[in-house]
Amino acid sequence: MSFRTRAAAVSVLTVLTFFSAGVAQLAQGSDPASLDEQAKLLAKEQIERLGAGYVARIDPQRRIVYVSAIDPGNFQRVTALLSMQHDLLRRQLFPAPLGWNVTVIFPTLNDYRRRTPLAKAAGVYHHPSRTLYSVSLSDVLLHEFTHALHHNDQHLSRQQHALWVVEGLATLFQRCKPAAAGLEPQTDWSLGELQETVKTHKACKLAELMTMNQKAFLEQAETHYSQVRWVMMYLYRKGKLPEFYATYKATWAADATGRKALEQVFAKDLDKIEASHSRFREGDVVRSRAVSTLL
Repeated sequence: MSFRTRAAAVSVLTVLTFFSAGVAQLAQGSDPASLDEQAKLLAKEQIERLGAGYVARIDPQRRIVYVSAIDPGNFQRVTALLSMQHDLLRRQLFPAPLGWNVTVIFPTLNDYRRRTPLAKAAGVYHHPSRTLYSVSLSDVLLHEFTHALHHNDQHLSRQQHALWVVEGLATLFQRCKPAAAGLEPQTDWSLGELQETVKTHKACKLAELMTMNQKAFLEQAETHYSQVRWVMMYLYRKGKLPEFYATYKATWAADATGRKALEQVFAKDLDKIEASHSRFREGDVVRSRAVSTLL
């Protein structure tokens, strides 16, 4: 099964039939005692709904409720992976703790196919129920979990971030390794997609990506996912990603597209940033996959 961005594309769609949000999750209350009780009820509800073969585990420190049908070894490995992702992204970009419980479900393949209307989707984060449902135990899972953490940060900020920011961050951190400052993004399949896009002169201008609506983005999903990932990679490799994200949040009310934040962080107008980004995108970094040799 392919776990590329076609799977991640589902997360930006309006999906109302994937999950039954139980009373426990809809009940609001952010104090520790309330969240602990809600987590227990969520685990109980999901086990009853999904049936035999599933087990639940609650991480009260991180506010994650796991419900799983996978083998114990992989379950242990993947919960450790998400714990690391959670802790390092909080250090790097999203410092506030989760204000609610996030449910992460690892279903059987049959259950996943039965409950998922798009057969090619390997995972989805459903915002209304704060539930992540995934048969991927790697890239797509990390992509969707980044959405879950970013959703919490947007909620706390009372903001709805631009699509290129939302998907750019999720794709950036879907392939990464731990580092002192947080997560270090790694080269993945998206570089090949970007190379083809650049070669065929189909790459979008930054201004177009920043204002692109969901329908247009998904019409050429893999092309656009690769481009927004490498815009975020450009910010990361320039050492500007945390500064950009903080500035974006600070200027969001004035400009939700992110243009003002980019121009402020680089102290250049967008045309000059576009030229620098194009050199990064089309130069030796892309052609040779040597992401360490930058401008």
